[in-house]
Amino acid sequence: MLYHFVYLDSLFPSDTAFSSWMKAATFYGHLGVPVFFVISGFVLPHSLEAAGYRLRNFRTFVAKRLVRLEPTYLLSLAIHLGLWAIASRLPTFRGEPLQIEPGRLLSHLGYLSGLLGYQWYSENYWTLGIELQFYIVMALALPLLIGTNPWWRWAAIVSLLGADFAQVPPTLFARYGALFALGIETFVLRSPTRRSRGDAALAGAAVVVLTWSDGWVTAAAAAATALIIGFDVLPGWRPILWLGSISYSLYLFHTIIGQRVLHIGERFATNDASRVVVLMAAIAASLVASWLVCFFVEWPSQRLASRIRYHKTPATAGD
Repeated sequence: MLYHFVYLDSLFPSDTAFSSWMKAATFYGHLGVPVFFVISGFVLPHSLEAAGYRLRNFRTFVAKRLVRLEPTYLLSLAIHLGLWAIASRLPTFRGEPLQIEPGRLLSHLGYLSGLLGYQWYSENYWTLGIELQFYIVMALALPLLIGTNPWWRWAAIVSLLGADFAQVPPTLFARYGALFALGIETFVLRSPTRRSRGDAALAGAAVVVLTWSDGWVTAAAAAATALIIGFDVLPGWRPILWLGSISYSLYLFHTIIGQRVLHIGERFATNDASRVVVLMAAIAASLVASWLVCFFVEWPSQRLASRIRYHKTPATAGD
C-alpha cells in the first residue's frame, strides 16, 4: 500500500529531502508480491491437506475458492468502474477516460485478462490471475506433492525452478515458479514425515534461482519469508492479526479508495507536513473501507465457503 501511495504516486514529488527519503523508504514495498507468492505456496497445500482434500474433490475446491474470493473481487471491480465513470465526468479529471469493452470486462470475471491480452482495470488484479492458475495446478497435483514417493514432488519442484530459465511469459504462474516452489518446500520441511535432505536442497536451489532471475533482494525477501513460516517466529500481535484478517480486501481496495483520496488531497498539499496528512487520510480511508467490505462481504463469504465441505467418500486409485 505504501509503495503504491508514495513511491508510484505523485503525492511526494521528490523535490525535497523528506520526499526523496519517503520514496526511498517505501521502494521495497514492491517485494510484497514475491512474499505473497511464497506464502501462497505454503498456505495452499497446508490448507488442502488439513481439510482432507482429494483429487475427487476438485470441483468442490473450485466452488469453495470462488465463493470465498469472488464476491469481494467483483464488488471491488464494480466500485472501481463506478468511481472511474463518475470521476471521468468531472472537469478536474486528468486520467484516462473509462472505456467499457465487453471482451475486456468479461475476461475479468474469470481472471483471464492477462492470458487473453487485455489490460486489467486495476493494477492489482494481475496477481489474482496468477494465483488462480496456481490454485488449479496445485489442486490437480497435490496427490503427487504429498504422496509417499518424494521423486514426484522433486520432479515437480525442479520443473517450477526450470521455468525461470525458459523465458515463461509473466502472465503464467510458472514465471514465478521459484517463489511458489519455495513456499511448497517450506510446507514439506515443516512435516516431520516428509522432509528430507532433498527437499532442503531444493529449497536452497529455489533461493539460488531467485537470485539469478530476480536479484538478491527479492531472493532475500523470499528466503526470509520461508524462514519466518518455517520456524513460526512472527509474533501474534493483535494489530498484525487484524491487518491479516482484512488483507485481501485491503489489497483490492487500497488503490480504489486510498489513491482517490491521494489525488484529491494532493491538490491542496503544498508542503511535506500537508502531504503526510493526505497520506494518513488515504491510509485511514483504505483501512476503514477494507474493514467495511470484510464485515459485510468478505467474512460472510468466508463463512459460506467454510460450509462447503469435501465429501469423505472411500479413496480410489488416482487419489
